[in-house]
Amino acid sequence: MTYLDRAEVNIIGKLIEILFPFVEKLSIYCEKNKDIDPFIEKNSKGVDQLLYMYNTITNSNYLVPWSGLGTVEANRQYLIQEKAIDHSLKLYSLLLDNPGKQTRELISDLEVSCLGLLWNFAETQEARLYVVKRGGFGLMLRSLENCSHDTKGDRKPYNMYGQLDRVVGCVSK
Repeated sequence: MTYLDRAEVNIIGKLIEILFPFVEKLSIYCEKNKDIDPFIEKNSKGVDQLLYMYNTITNSNYLVPWSGLGTVEANRQYLIQEKAIDHSLKLYSLLLDNPGKQTRELISDLEVSCLGLLWNFAETQEARLYVVKRGGFGLMLRSLENCSHDTKGDRKPYNMYGQLDRVVGCVSK
């Protein structure tokens, strides 16, 4: 593909390298178990790595059109081509379906970081449509509903507000 020579393959590739096996293992685990906490505790290193990679890509503006980086479109295409957006949506769906109890704060951090990538990715109309066609809009509505029902204080306020901010960013425009 012509985009690969310009995309941030090393950085995005590292996310893919961590994301795919993590989502696969989590998916299998969630099919057999209702409580996600033991999985998150056992795989905390993987969670930390995902948080780091999601935040690195989001904070580096690899996906936002106004960043001035000449690789933005190539990065988007690379994420699509390698199914990283699909895997991120799958991860987000699994986290929404299995909120956890003891690890709620860590799961919330992962939700917010995942949403940050999806929001940056969805900055153009074409990219938003890509996310919507893959069930992203329904996930965002569920996320808004979950935030509005979080009255027990299971999350730090900045995580809840960060999640609300990113959900609205993913679906607005």
